[in-house]
Amino acid sequence: MSATSELIAKLSAKDPEFAAESQQASINLDASVLVEQLREDMKLSQSEFAERIGKSTSELINIEEGETDISEKTLVDVATVANKALVFDFDPMDID
Repeated sequence: MSATSELIAKLSAKDPEFAAESQQASINLDASVLVEQLREDMKLSQSEFAERIGKSTSELINIEEGETDISEKTLVDVATVANKALVFDFDPMDID
């Protein structure tokens, strides 16, 4: 476990609010990477992709930068536009 992961685990154990915010930030970053990769694989500009998923370009930029909490509906819209299945899974947390 990295020093950063250890610190996050320690702070999360002490503060449930920090734990929730940290987990949401991790989800946002994971989603941002996946959404941007799908868009790039489709060879679409941010404005083209945003229009297809029913978002403004600025909303898509915020998603791709991990700056917004992405909703399940938006993930479904992204998957539909990309002709992909949306799969949810539970992985073990990296806490030792």
